[in-house]
Amino acid sequence: MSPIISIVSPKLISERYAQVRSPAEMPFPAVGHAPAHMLRLLERIDGIGASDGTQFILTDGLSSAPLGAHRAGAIDRFELLAWVERADQAVAHVVSQLGRILHAAAAPVDANPWYPGDLCTLGEPLAGHLHFLFAPFASFDVGGGTLDVLRVVPIRDEEHAEVRAIDPGDRWTWVSREENRDFPGMLRRFAS
Repeated sequence: MSPIISIVSPKLISERYAQVRSPAEMPFPAVGHAPAHMLRLLERIDGIGASDGTQFILTDGLSSAPLGAHRAGAIDRFELLAWVERADQAVAHVVSQLGRILHAAAAPVDANPWYPGDLCTLGEPLAGHLHFLFAPFASFDVGGGTLDVLRVVPIRDEEHAEVRAIDPGDRWTWVSREENRDFPGMLRRFAS
């Protein structure tokens, strides 16, 4: 099992699920300031070996290089997580591309740092979306610093103003509310 999966797995496993299985992985080369990394497909498996039918896509390796721009409370090392109904190569490429964007935007030490809960607005749509939320999922102390696992949530154009108006530290509340309102819809956002 990879080090990142062993760190993050307990957060992905609820009382109902006994383990996380990683049936697939995709390598991505280093590009610009972003290090080489893997995208791992993860399934939660219950005590009798059944999956709940949803999947996590987790980067593994983006945290091997810290971001150049850093301030207190900002993201230093990170991995990205997407929770989807069905993972495919297109979603994996989007998650990898977003990791590369975070690394590139925060490469100069005088750049604006990224914080958990930040929104990213792109010039061109990626997977049909211009806006992505990097919601805080988990934070772990790892030798010499903090590793933030950020859940990538595509934000629809009509939601952007509402989400932007929420304090970044409280944006997880918005994610939870939307999941309670339409959980399957939240998992299908990468496909819409």
